[in-house]
Amino acid sequence: MIRKYFFVFIIFALFSAKLIAQIDTTQNVFEEEKAVKNPKVAMILSGVLPGSGQIYNGKIWKVPIIYGLFTPLAYMFNSFNHDYKVYKFYLTLADRDSITNSLYFTEPIYLNTTPEQLLSTFDNTRRKRDLTVFAFALIWTLNVVDAYVDAELSNFDVSEDLSMQIYPSVNYCMGNQYLAFNFKFYF
Repeated sequence: MIRKYFFVFIIFALFSAKLIAQIDTTQNVFEEEKAVKNPKVAMILSGVLPGSGQIYNGKIWKVPIIYGLFTPLAYMFNSFNHDYKVYKFYLTLADRDSITNSLYFTEPIYLNTTPEQLLSTFDNTRRKRDLTVFAFALIWTLNVVDAYVDAELSNFDVSEDLSMQIYPSVNYCMGNQYLAFNFKFYF
């Protein structure tokens, strides 16, 4: 019986200590506080020039990611737009007389194509070009939203007093006693 109470006492003693994160003594006591960022300024900057809102917020590492997404889209748009213009030119020629078609269809891929095939390819290329424009606009919008959210969260206070306390307790349920551990988080 005494052993049982001694064991419970030891458990209470061990787990009733308050667990606190260590204080960082390497920090400069006179360190300047972070500048508060204006979300509207960050949003306008990113809307005018992609990535400039991220630079304003101090998240320079995001700029290569943004331009890494824009660059292939710009290349794809340029390629699809060029193909669109070429197919449009050959479609206008296909509407003309068949004698003139044989004079203008000098590229090997267009020699044995029908106007229906050209129209289908023309529509497919136009659709891909339009989807590229949509993806470009979507990434630009996400860039603006990211700059706004980063600026809003720069004002978020992360307290230095993050701690947790574990202590034992006795719970009662239907007339029975149970030993339990309670956790308290401070932030």
